[in-house]
Amino acid sequence: MGFGTGLNAILSLQWARAQKIFLEYTSFKYDPILQKEYSALNYGKNLNLSQELITLHEAMWNFQIKKIRGPRGKREMVRATRLL
Repeated sequence: MGFGTGLNAILSLQWARAQKIFLEYTSFKYDPILQKEYSALNYGKNLNLSQELITLHEAMWNFQIKKIRGPRGKREMVRATRLL
């Protein structure tokens, strides 16, 4: 499935957080939308996930991006693994 505007990805993230489960999301996109296009989307704001939506759009291609737990009482961290 193509990534498109990221709506399916951000809704999947919202659902996974509500369920308190880990989610590995795979998507393919030949021609990503431009920064000015994804910045104009309002559903990230409506879902209180604006920064997460931007992070998904700016993720490095051919990398696996995973959030991992931070130290106790700290924020979660992001780990990128290059896919070869």
